[in-house]
Amino acid sequence: MKRTLGRKSLDRAVRLSRVLLGGFCATALLLVTAPALGAGQCSPEIGRATLNEYNHQDKFVEVKRLNVATAMTGWKVRVYSSAGGYAQRDFPATSGNACGEYHVFDLKAAPKDADIVLLDGNDDVVDILRVRDSSLPVGTPFYTPYPGCAFLSPPTDLEIDAARKGVDRTPDGVGPWRNTPGVGANSYETRCGGNTPAGAAADLRITKTAGAASILLGASVKFTVTVTNLGPNIGSTLIVTDTLPAGLTYVSHTASAGIYSVATGLWTLGSLAVGASQTLTLTASGNSVGTWTNTATVASDNRDPVTANNTASAGVTVINPAPAGFNAFESATPAGATTGVIRTKRAGSAFSLDVIAISGGAQDAWFNGNVRVELLGNTTTGVGLDARNCPASATLLQTVPAAALSGGRATLGFAAVSDAWKDVRVRIGYPASAPTVFACSNDNFAIRPERFEGVVVSDADSSTAGTARALDNLLVNGGVVHRAGRPFRIAARAVNAGGASTANYVDSPEADLAGCLLPSGTCTPGLLATGAWSVVGTGTVATMAATYSEVGAFAMTLVDRHFADVDAADSTPAERHVVSGAANVGRFVPDHFDLVAANTPVFKTFNDTTCGTRSFTYVGQPFGYATLPQATITAKNAGGGVTVNYAGALWKLAASGVTESYTAVTGTLDTGLIGTSAVSETGSGSGTLSPDANGLIAFARSLPLTPFSADVNLSLSVRDSAENGEPGNGVIETATPAQFPDIAFDSGDEIRFGRLVLRNAHGSELLPLPVAIETQHWTAAGFVRNAADFCTRLAANHVVLSNWQRNLVACETSSALSGRFNAGRGNLRFGAPGQNNSGSVDLVVRLDGVGGGSGCVGGATTPAVGADQSWLRGRWSGGAYDQDPAARASFGLHRGSRAQIYVRELY
Repeated sequence: MKRTLGRKSLDRAVRLSRVLLGGFCATALLLVTAPALGAGQCSPEIGRATLNEYNHQDKFVEVKRLNVATAMTGWKVRVYSSAGGYAQRDFPATSGNACGEYHVFDLKAAPKDADIVLLDGNDDVVDILRVRDSSLPVGTPFYTPYPGCAFLSPPTDLEIDAARKGVDRTPDGVGPWRNTPGVGANSYETRCGGNTPAGAAADLRITKTAGAASILLGASVKFTVTVTNLGPNIGSTLIVTDTLPAGLTYVSHTASAGIYSVATGLWTLGSLAVGASQTLTLTASGNSVGTWTNTATVASDNRDPVTANNTASAGVTVINPAPAGFNAFESATPAGATTGVIRTKRAGSAFSLDVIAISGGAQDAWFNGNVRVELLGNTTTGVGLDARNCPASATLLQTVPAAALSGGRATLGFAAVSDAWKDVRVRIGYPASAPTVFACSNDNFAIRPERFEGVVVSDADSSTAGTARALDNLLVNGGVVHRAGRPFRIAARAVNAGGASTANYVDSPEADLAGCLLPSGTCTPGLLATGAWSVVGTGTVATMAATYSEVGAFAMTLVDRHFADVDAADSTPAERHVVSGAANVGRFVPDHFDLVAANTPVFKTFNDTTCGTRSFTYVGQPFGYATLPQATITAKNAGGGVTVNYAGALWKLAASGVTESYTAVTGTLDTGLIGTSAVSETGSGSGTLSPDANGLIAFARSLPLTPFSADVNLSLSVRDSAENGEPGNGVIETATPAQFPDIAFDSGDEIRFGRLVLRNAHGSELLPLPVAIETQHWTAAGFVRNAADFCTRLAANHVVLSNWQRNLVACETSSALSGRFNAGRGNLRFGAPGQNNSGSVDLVVRLDGVGGGSGCVGGATTPAVGADQSWLRGRWSGGAYDQDPAARASFGLHRGSRAQIYVRELY
């Protein structure tokens, strides 16, 4: 079949089937006609295999593999018979076959005019041969262009003798080309047996020695390889394979003959006479610690009767010199550094560090080997260090398995350490099994807890720390409250990354405000302090002395900023600090209230500013204020600071919580009429308090007192009982009341015990009848007229008339009483009853506030009303000063002396 194919398509189109013909290692070859391909590059495999024979009569091509280690998968042989096409044979997919180092390819056609090309797997040229029946030199090459490669034995254009079967190399693989000797059956063509005459045995012996049994890492050693032909025949195509093991690195070589390829490890000798020897010296350096064996093997085209001496080995042990010291630091530390830092690690999390070997003050780049790496931990800082920079005492936390350094440095993984440690160092020792050299990291570091969890805030009651009540109330009204500035409890557990308690944590975190939650809107954060902490469980600490200075609720986080202080210079706060999640805490209320007098109050003398002449007030007479007291209320914490958040919805003070406390130096005060005080908020934890403007007080009236100066003191306080419904909350009281001492009066502060006195009156029925009425006050000499009283006022309808006698009928006379008393005297009088209306009537002045009975005003019966001046009642019968004054007015019943013509009273 003929078909034109592209290069890639051609390779995919070629299908090969392996055929064993006539005892030869051969495979049928598919013939393809296609345009000639362009020449490939020079293959790096040149010298590892060659074209060895081309037979046009028996139609085969022979290839010899010179390096037995060479894999020829994907290789191919092409026979170009013209510029228009070629036949191709692909090598087996695996190396090695019944033909040993020879590969013989059967051809369907083997023209005398041909270019035979050996190609590697990349279609690069390994070897080339051009033969012609005549007309040399070659005028028209079939494979173009001709590659200018350094072939092992440069090919020569050959003219095939008509009597010869083909051409071959002699010696095999390395010799020049020739027409195959002999004609017909005499032609030497053993194919798989090579072109050395059968039976030409040669005993080749190889020996190998090492210049030293052991070397230090990085030092060099010389291997000497000697090949000797012990006969009896010349050795053909000798090749020695000597590849250095992985632990040794090529430095140089010298060869007494032939060519040694560093790349392939092949020493190609060609032929070797009987009794002759050749020597190869290889110099290599140790690049890895261990015992390394270097092996050399000799092979040739001859039959070797003694194969036991075809291989020789020599070993050398590469030894690590002990470094002067070691160090460990973060893996990001620049290459070549000998010092560095180790940042804070977290309990329960694995981490990695770099470990280096140090010699001569620099990284020991030649050091390769296993070291013992350990973590040493202390729960406190300040432990002394020995000469190797290791702590004098420590706990072994872990030993790193398989700690191998390469080039003096390695990144090692450390397993998670479950507990927390304040002071940790890395200790490195060599050799790993029984160290004789130790050193610890120049930097120490902390393994801190991952976080705080289980944060609980509680108290025993609103003033005392404890565990009875959770402080997580975010409600404006109701629920558990705690007093600002009073101690409460905080507890938290330090845990590792897996959530297990870190038992070594016995420290004291700080509490940070994460947000102000109440009051809503404008919320002023307070001062949050934790006080002293103590260990209460595994990894759990608590404080019974935490305080918060403000009112409301807040969110907080716990932070330990000092556990990892050994890393303060090299680790960030985020790396060092142990932090909790946010916890909501509340609600806080004021601890107490302080009140301050805001003005100077003044009482109203006689409780009547309309009376121009005032100088005293009666015992029992209620009096109010000319100037009302004012007090400033301030809500405070236990330390005396103002709780500015006690405002708005959180302000709970009401008038019902106000206490007005009056005291007097002399006498007893009656405060039953003080009324309801006014409380108002002014903001920022403050407010004002004023007593009722209509409120009254009085000196209690019982037994008579001599006149005294009033010395009245007022104390104002408040209490917030809005939270008292929750057990343990209690009532918020006043710590410092507002004091108003010795309150002045606006027109005299004298207090007099008084009474109203009526006298019986007698007169003619034809004339108006004056009735003596006066106010009196108690003195050391008894009751006397109160000559200072210019303010008492009574009216006619305060007078009750009863018991009308004789000819005097009700309302035939009427009472008249008005205006203020004058120097203690009133102006009570009755109108004249008239002719024939003689008789009497009893009169009472109703001083209570109720009234009752009737009187006569203006000639008409009028219901009597109470004067509401009980402080003027007297003790007329009985034992108490609680009776209204009474008298009798009589008309025309009592006559005077018969000798008396006219008597008139003048007032």
